[in-house]
Amino acid sequence: MILAIWGLTTAPNAPFNDGKSGGSPANVVQAVRDWSAAGFPLTKLVVGTAFYGHTMKSVSSMASNDPSDEFVPVQGGSTGHSCNGGGFSTSVNWNVIRNSYLSAPDTAASGWIRKYDSYTQTPWLFNPSTSEYISYDDPQSLKVKVNYAGCMGLKGMMLWEISTDNGELLPVLDSIKDVQTGSNCLPSSNGTSSTVKTQTSTTVTARRSRSFRRRTLGRAFAAPPAETRGST
Repeated sequence: MILAIWGLTTAPNAPFNDGKSGGSPANVVQAVRDWSAAGFPLTKLVVGTAFYGHTMKSVSSMASNDPSDEFVPVQGGSTGHSCNGGGFSTSVNWNVIRNSYLSAPDTAASGWIRKYDSYTQTPWLFNPSTSEYISYDDPQSLKVKVNYAGCMGLKGMMLWEISTDNGELLPVLDSIKDVQTGSNCLPSSNGTSSTVKTQTSTTVTARRSRSFRRRTLGRAFAAPPAETRGST
C-alpha cells in the first residue's frame, strides 16, 4: 500500500509506476529496481497486490480532472496520527467497491465517475456530490502488474486478502502462468505490454499462507521458471 492512512493529498493506493510529475515515487517498478540493485535475485521477488482500496475526501472537485491528475489536497489533511478529519483514510474491500460503486469492473455506478491513470496504471472513483475519492485495483490494473512480473521473471504474485474477492481478481493473478519472460516489460500508456517473448514452461504453483489465526488470508502464485530475465 502506498497511500498511507494519514496524508495530505489523494493518491493511488498501489501504483504500478511513477505518477504524473513525479507523484507516487514508491511503486512496483521502482521497488523491483531497488531490490535488484541491492543484489536480490529477481527470481525471488514477489509482487504484492491489494484486493482493497482507500477512500478520502478532496477539498475540490476531481470530476473534470485528467485521469492522471489524481493528486489533490484532502479535507483535514494531516500527517499526524489523528483519527479525525478527511485526511484520515479508510479502507474499502474490492467486493464492496464492486457491489456498491461499480456496475461493471470498469464502469462506475450511478453517482460515481471512474477514471484510469495511465501513468500509475490504477483506477480511481470520484463522487461529485460527496467529494469522495477511492483508489483501488481492479482486473485491468492487476493484469498490468501480472504481465510485468511474468515478463521480468519474478517469483510470482501474492495478495491481501482472498475473502474480499468476488471471483474477478484471483483469475487475473493466476494468469501469470501464461506470461513469458522477455524484455521491454513496461506497458505502453494504454496499459498493454510491449514485450519480446521467449519460450518458458507454463507451470503455476499456488499455495495458501496462514495467519496467526490459521485463516486463509493470502495466496501466492508462482511464475513459470525464467530462462531469461526481463529488463525495465
